[in-house]
Parts: sequence; C-alpha cells; structure tokens
Amino acid sequence: MPKTDNEILCGLLDEAVEVLQKIPDGGLTSYDSGKQMAEFIASCRDAIAKGTIDCDHRRKLWDLFAPTCEWDDIGGGVILGNVIFELIDAMYGHEIHNSPR
Repeated sequence: MPKTDNEILCGLLDEAVEVLQKIPDGGLTSYDSGKQMAEFIASCRDAIAKGTIDCDHRRKLWDLFAPTCEWDDIGGGVILGNVIFELIDAMYGHEIHNSPR
C-alpha cells in the first residue's frame, strides 16, 4: 500500500531532524541551535502524525522550509529542504496563502 502524504512528510521531517542534530549553532536563524530547530520540527512531525497540527505551526513549518529561508540559513541540505517545502506547500499551501498572518 502506498504511503500517504502525511507519512511521507513525517519521514522527510525525521531526516531533517537528523541533519539538524549535527549543527551546533543556529546560524542566521531565529533558533539558537540546530537542536532547537530540530525540536520544533519534531513537534510538528508528531502533530502531523496525530492529525493535530494547527494552522500557525503549518505556516511556521512552511516558512522554515521555503527557499532561501531558515532551513537554508542554518545549513540544511537544499535538495531535502526543497522536497519538504514542495510537499508542505502541496498539502497546506492553499490554507496558508488564504489565512491572515
């Protein structure tokens, strides 16, 4: 049986968490360290898996992985970041673009 978009996204977010665990500082981001960003992503992953992620966290996750945003600033891999962003945008983009900031 093929994986759902939620399952694929959760797997990709797991990969992102692994990458971030190896980055000691936060670079030019709002996070103090790679570990702190990883903790936020892991909490979003858990909420996605449970079906409880709210619009605010969807937007923050979208913003984090958008091209040339915090994922890139902290030194995350471009290919992984782009794949995650494309999936987040496909899943939540309409909601994010149509909700007030």
